[in-house]
Amino acid sequence: MWQSYDALRIPTLLLRGAESDLLTARTAQQMRERGPRAELHEFPGVGHAPTLVAPEQVAVLREFLLRE
Repeated sequence: MWQSYDALRIPTLLLRGAESDLLTARTAQQMRERGPRAELHEFPGVGHAPTLVAPEQVAVLREFLLRE
């Protein structure tokens, strides 16, 4: 899937639960370095998918979406 990822040319936000066993820290770092160079935010104490109900998680998403 790297070929498709590398073809992206849009701002990309990557939200990763620091305890994820599906999206490794190594893969997340590669996503920062290639393709659209995702902006990475890791949430400590969270599994694979942050639920986006905690205020600090919502704030990261809101900031990204409202950026000009």
